[in-house]
Amino acid sequence: MELRLWKYGEDDSLIPSFLEGKALSHKEPAKTEEWFHWKFEQSPYGKAFMACAFDGDKVAGCVAYGRGVVKYKGRDWTCALSYETFVHPAYQGKGLFKKLILLAEENMLKAGVQFLYNYPKAKVPVFPRGGKSS
Repeated sequence: MELRLWKYGEDDSLIPSFLEGKALSHKEPAKTEEWFHWKFEQSPYGKAFMACAFDGDKVAGCVAYGRGVVKYKGRDWTCALSYETFVHPAYQGKGLFKKLILLAEENMLKAGVQFLYNYPKAKVPVFPRGGKSS
């Protein structure tokens, strides 16, 4: 299993595997390759950070974040918004999701991202890294 960032252009042959894994994981119809390019490559803020797990020619999972800027207390924060998370059903229950989150976070911090936000299933406070909730 290889954990690394998606290589735009170079990994394009794996888009069908990505779309299949996403669809199976979310129990939904598969999206199109056009959707993939729109969602992850053509954002006005730049290409998404995509931490992926590869098992040969299969995409076993992905944690993807889009880039952006959030204004908070009069300051601009470089941020990342959760765009997609999945682990293919055949690879679930092995700690892969946590490894992908950590890989994504490590690379986003290196790229200057200061603020990550997700849409959790349960309500939890979200605040800048190192900050405190009020």
